[in-house]
Amino acid sequence: MSQPDKIARYIDEVCKQIASKEVHPAIRLELEGHFAEKIADYRDAGHTKEAATAQAIAEMGDPVSIGRQLHETHKPRMEWSIVAMVAVLLGVGLLTMFSLQTAMGNEKLVEQKWIGMLIGSALFLLVLFSDYSKLKKYSRYLYFATFILLLFTLRTGKPINGTPFLEIGSTIVNSIELSVFLFTIALAGIFAQREQSS
Repeated sequence: MSQPDKIARYIDEVCKQIASKEVHPAIRLELEGHFAEKIADYRDAGHTKEAATAQAIAEMGDPVSIGRQLHETHKPRMEWSIVAMVAVLLGVGLLTMFSLQTAMGNEKLVEQKWIGMLIGSALFLLVLFSDYSKLKKYSRYLYFATFILLLFTLRTGKPINGTPFLEIGSTIVNSIELSVFLFTIALAGIFAQREQSS
């Protein structure tokens, strides 16, 4: 087996231990850089290329244990404090809605807010448990879809206190406020793509 093949096999073994495939290219690049430096040092000390490569591999250590350590470092960690905080805020919000419903006698108040909370919670969990960076390539589509949603709301929305709202069944959505967040996300993705391509 050639020396570059030995190094490639070592790096492959390290990467096998790391579940997060997104970090593999960066880890490969880093390990290749370490090997190049070590081999150059051994070559400067008078070792042959084969001996320098063998020494560098031996000095790096067991690829399985290194891979496991890197896996622990790059393993996604759940921010349970954020989940707990959102759950508490949802509970307080629902309690407030029930109190207002009782005071105002509006039976549909909680129903309307409950649907919005369910949609918001579903989106929160989706973002929490998924790699949303993969959605970057859809940033332009999100931008144009948001623009169309905004135009649709301005044209057909139900005006409340002078602001057009989008009606979805018994739920009223403030598309204008929502579009601000959607435009921000879309533009962030578009600019990130431009930086990567430049």
